[in-house]
Amino acid sequence: MKTLRWLLGTIYMRLSGWRIEGKAPETRKFVLVAAPHTSNWDLPVVLSLTWVLGLRIHWMGKKELFRWPFGWFMRLLG
Repeated sequence: MKTLRWLLGTIYMRLSGWRIEGKAPETRKFVLVAAPHTSNWDLPVVLSLTWVLGLRIHWMGKKELFRWPFGWFMRLLG
């Protein structure tokens, strides 16, 4: 599953024109703030970034994101 996420994240980043520079912090826990939230594309970009870097994340979203029919999928993403 890790390899599949890395592959999907890498493909998305390349196709969308994003480039990752640097690496994740060495510490076990940290807070990453993605602000300002300016579009609906913030989530796919952040998920791709974390998949490429091999990070496990938990994210917050408005309650409407977690209702039927896609609530299960949003919870699966973290």
